[in-house]
Amino acid sequence: MVDRQNSGITKISGASFICPSALKLFKNITERRIAIDSQIQFHQRGGNLASIENYLNDQMQSTLDRLEIEFVPKEENQHDLPSIQYLQQYYKSHEQLPGKWRGRASREGKQIDNLLFEKRWVENLEPSSHKRFAVAVGPVGTTCANITYFRKGEGDEKVFCTDSATTSSNKKDKEEDECNIFSIGSNDNWSFESEVLQKLQQCRTHTFDCTLKNNMPRKKPASDNVAFYPFCIGSNDSSKGSYRSYQSLVAETGIKSPPKLLKMDIEGFEFEVLLSMLASNRLMWPEQIMMEVHWATRMVDVSSVLRTRQAAELSLFFGTLLLVGDIFQFISNTLDRSVRHAWKCYSFGQFVMIHERAR
Repeated sequence: MVDRQNSGITKISGASFICPSALKLFKNITERRIAIDSQIQFHQRGGNLASIENYLNDQMQSTLDRLEIEFVPKEENQHDLPSIQYLQQYYKSHEQLPGKWRGRASREGKQIDNLLFEKRWVENLEPSSHKRFAVAVGPVGTTCANITYFRKGEGDEKVFCTDSATTSSNKKDKEEDECNIFSIGSNDNWSFESEVLQKLQQCRTHTFDCTLKNNMPRKKPASDNVAFYPFCIGSNDSSKGSYRSYQSLVAETGIKSPPKLLKMDIEGFEFEVLLSMLASNRLMWPEQIMMEVHWATRMVDVSSVLRTRQAAELSLFFGTLLLVGDIFQFISNTLDRSVRHAWKCYSFGQFVMIHERAR
């Protein structure tokens, strides 16, 4: 239990409280309260349902276009409107279909009802873009007290919401406020770790990667503040191989306080890994998470490798992070990147553990 009288925990609304570690990260108290309450309203009180409903309604005509289906009215109902727009107007005063559906599929001998439910309702196809993130994430806020940028202006720009102790070069600050950063995956590229050494001299980076040849990094900075571990993160410990759960990675490092930052790009595994982390010791959860959330992946061990993740699925994921883990998204960038013969789109977001519910 937490002594709320002396811990500095601040009540937001209802039974929610801001932890001190998050309280000092943001500038404006009012903005912070509004931002947090807005995400609670969105993910727990129906805002996400309305958002996704509007989004799917907007995809009906594009779905018909992609399926090459059109609605053909009876002669007395001739019009020049797109099918969906015409039917939306017609149904305001009628109930029966004023015509019939037709499309290339039917001309090829296939049945329209394979594409439309009971020859009437559109089975929506979502667009191949990051729009699904915009409707799934909900409101994003607020303003950090201080932002440290890594590779600023580049396609893989990363940000870290910091406080004065984290950015201080004072030895006393380091002793009073231990700073550990977890970096998952390196591909022997140490640009992030090198920038941490320059900009956050009080922090120690723990980098995990089980994919390097002979488990030997060739370009690791020669500093005691950069540690390497030949493991990859997984939802649990593997009996064969080098995958470890988040809790096991924490144990490998021997740290005594939770990481200030967990940075990871694990190509679609983030769904199962984050849910697994939420089942671990809450006291060692990272204060911030900087990650890419993928709606398409080429990783064959990810269960969704043959499909895309839908907007509703993404919204459930973000809502679970907020409801179960009290994880609040305060920075979001959405990027589209072309990959030869395919596409890979993702949301690049910054999350922080912002409140602990009263038990």
